Amino acid sequence: MTTARLIDTSEVDENQSRASNWIKVACVLAASTVIGVFLSRYVSMSITMLLTFYSLLGTLLATGLGLHRLWLDHRGPTVHIDEGGVAVYPTLTAIRVSYVFMIAVATWGPAAIVFYVLRPDSVGGIVLGISFSFLGYVLLRRTPYRPSNIHHSPIITLTPTHLGIHPLLSDVATTIPWDKQPRIEGIEQVKTTYDSYNLLHVSARDIKGTLRLDTMGLPLRFWQLKRIINHFNTHPEDRAILGTPGGIDLVAEIITAGGSA
Repeated sequence: MTTARLIDTSEVDENQSRASNWIKVACVLAASTVIGVFLSRYVSMSITMLLTFYSLLGTLLATGLGLHRLWLDHRGPTVHIDEGGVAVYPTLTAIRVSYVFMIAVATWGPAAIVFYVLRPDSVGGIVLGISFSFLGYVLLRRTPYRPSNIHHSPIITLTPTHLGIHPLLSDVATTIPWDKQPRIEGIEQVKTTYDSYNLLHVSARDIKGTLRLDTMGLPLRFWQLKRIINHFNTHPEDRAILGTPGGIDLVAEIITAGGSA
């Protein structure tokens, strides 16, 4: 039996408004851009230009991710009939954009050197640039969510016979037959030095303890996934529809019926 502290899905969804989180990041970076312009009177031009450029780039990317999250919440997840059932594909935009930004940060040092060669004013810009390049390099090395490590399969699969959950970094999906009555027990929030992520705890009949599954890239709210699973546990007669085109409409109806859980 797991000893991790589990949080209810509704509480996690309430505390993690992903669109607003990106907007907050954009506001902080926008403030950094303004500070960079203000510092132009007191520090070298190379430091000012690079600080302003990277802060502005981060602001635009974070704002774009916030708007993209709002659009996804309005449109809903990308759902197809695939692998014998309804397949929900992950959203990877935030992961890809974050990875690109880390690469951009890692190039700060070389950019500072080029800027100094073109317009020598202070070695402070080079020191700052190399420091940020080191930070970007460390982040790139530490993040497990490199685009090359992520599979191209659905993250959630709903078939007439089983539920499939495929974490982004796993080679194979975890499948649980419907007759085992899979059930979401809660969310474990894991924090590391450089990142934080959620582990979905799923229980099933004849399985000791709970399965711990990474949910990075999940386009659904946790309450939506819980509602879908609970529906097919209690309405086994609907499972056969999952293998037909009508399965997409059924899943959409389950998600939208009655608002949020």
